[in-house]
Amino acid sequence: YMFVQCPAVSSFEWHPFSITSAPGDDYLSIHIRQLGDWTRELKRVFTEACEPPVTGRSGLLRADETTKKSMPKLMIDGPYGAPAQDYRKYDVLLLVGLGIGATPLISILKDLLNNIIKSEEQADSNSDLSRSTDASPWSFDSTSGNRVSPKRKKTLKTTNAYFYWVTREQGSFDWFKGVM
Repeated sequence: YMFVQCPAVSSFEWHPFSITSAPGDDYLSIHIRQLGDWTRELKRVFTEACEPPVTGRSGLLRADETTKKSMPKLMIDGPYGAPAQDYRKYDVLLLVGLGIGATPLISILKDLLNNIIKSEEQADSNSDLSRSTDASPWSFDSTSGNRVSPKRKKTLKTTNAYFYWVTREQGSFDWFKGVM
């Protein structure tokens, strides 16, 4: 999780939010549900700068490089660890989330998917390398003159992940459609 402050909303309030991006992602994301005065004002400030939500959707605000208006300044403090950070030690995961409380679990799912994709890419490149006639499983350390064993690929311990997400609104599932 991390703490977020928006000077356009309040110059002294910091609020904690779960990080929804995975450790290997090239961006940082959080999802914020409008539940109180601060989040309601934060939505108002960002509504002025973002594209309006698509009619009939969950009300997500969108902004990308085509957005013409300048975005409000956000300050962050973190990230900080959470009890779920050791999930890689387990063969089977049971992830249960309620409403917006599913956000840390989405980060775990994204990290699992990223690791699976990375493992498959490494397996493909290793099989391509092993087909080559010039390929040697050993490398040569020029400083010591010794042969060095190749780095062993770290295998993913998790074999199954079960994700249960209960929410009151169908539109909430749009929040993480890309991951699903």
